[in-house]
Amino acid sequence: MSISPLTTEKNSLLAKNKKYVFMIDNQSNKSKAVDEIIKRYNVKVLKSNVLNVKAKKRRLGKTIGKKKGFKKIIVTLDKSIEV
Repeated sequence: MSISPLTTEKNSLLAKNKKYVFMIDNQSNKSKAVDEIIKRYNVKVLKSNVLNVKAKKRRLGKTIGKKKGFKKIIVTLDKSIEV
């Protein structure tokens, strides 16, 4: 399972409230993703939310294509843990 941190301006504002955002595989579910985050980062997860980001249409000249969609998880950590 691949998990990678997703760093954007909005996600850095969420990090102040101990909420961190990760990109996960489209086939993985919430429990597998949370277990992998606990194992990889050695943290205590209080809450998690999974979202499917839909593919967006992109255009280059006459050609219409799609930007690939992905799945992300927002994880709320314990207040005492410092990442």
